[in-house]
Amino acid sequence: MDAPVPLWIVRLAWLVLPFLAWAGIGAALDGASSGASIVVAAIAWAVWAVVLVATAMVRPVALVILRLLVPLAPAATATALLLAAGEGSLAAGDGDTITALLGFAAGVVAAVAVMLPSTGDYFLNGDSYGDEQRFGLRCPGALVVTLGPLWLLGVALPAAGIAWLAGAQWAMGAAALIVGGLAGVWLWAVAGRLAQRFVVFVPAGLTVVDPLSLAEPVLFARNRTLSIGPAFVDPDPSDADVEGERVDLSGAALGLAIELRTDGPTEVVTLSRPSERDTSDGGGLADRMKAARMGVSRQAASVLFTPSRPAEFLLQTRRANSARA
Repeated sequence: MDAPVPLWIVRLAWLVLPFLAWAGIGAALDGASSGASIVVAAIAWAVWAVVLVATAMVRPVALVILRLLVPLAPAATATALLLAAGEGSLAAGDGDTITALLGFAAGVVAAVAVMLPSTGDYFLNGDSYGDEQRFGLRCPGALVVTLGPLWLLGVALPAAGIAWLAGAQWAMGAAALIVGGLAGVWLWAVAGRLAQRFVVFVPAGLTVVDPLSLAEPVLFARNRTLSIGPAFVDPDPSDADVEGERVDLSGAALGLAIELRTDGPTEVVTLSRPSERDTSDGGGLADRMKAARMGVSRQAASVLFTPSRPAEFLLQTRRANSARA
């Protein structure tokens, strides 16, 4: 599978980034101690090197690294520009300001390109077997709202904490590292699970892998699949005679939802919701955590999910002759 155009844009923008963005960061460090400048430069080059290596690693973990670290570039450049302008180190229209603005633009381009669905699917297929083709699933609606603030706490705040420690602001730096470290662990876990959500065509049919919704992956056999197509608000009237329920795995994600219909009930083990857990006998924290991890078996006549690239997914459905798409 060839690398998509957006990934090449990320690679190119990242290669030129340090030669542009450093004009603003360097201006913001004017007047800082040599030790602080060295620490900031070392961290910046380390992040740059890690991202550059990750662009060549076609694995889901590399996608997590890229989507967490690449947005640091425009955020750091914009912060540096504001600090330098406030201190008078940069003036509107001078060469360093224009260069730094170009660096900010390069960072924004890289951050946008790394978030595109085609980039995500390319890295997801790094772990595929043979001729499998995986299609990533869109982020659930609730997580879309929380990921931004969580990124600020888990990535941006630790970076700021290191800068504060380098500037001998010990209390602020230590507090930022502690809070940011805890948030970063949580963010890594959430981002890792998001990178493990996909649907994949296999010789026997279609497998849905979603650790945020399913207790275990589920295979929908090719010979039992009636249709795969855009989902409608109301169930298909022809499903009235088919046993089973309509299971929604989309997580209220934005975008076109796809519905897979079967000729009979298929067992789908979903993660339990708070309303489905038996807490009548009380129990301690360990019992409640165990109940949260337990799945609920459902007999599905159809399932809904939201691929990040629905048009390409439906085209591949036709090629795979998995169903009447």
